[in-house]
Amino acid sequence: MCTSQAPENVVVCDVALADVREQVGTLPGVTLTHLPYEGTRVESSGEVPVSVFRAALGAAIAPHGGSLPD
Repeated sequence: MCTSQAPENVVVCDVALADVREQVGTLPGVTLTHLPYEGTRVESSGEVPVSVFRAALGAAIAPHGGSLPD
């Protein structure tokens, strides 16, 4: 469901996109970029702590059967 490219840069499958937009996309400094045939890159510029970013992202994808790799 997710590919973690860095702690603050994760590609998520579009099945969870609505929840990701709602729960993570509203955090300061977070951008969402559609990647054709891959999903959506969710990236934090560092305005919020990485732990906050990853907790919100994990909560957004969990209802869809996803989890973030450690």
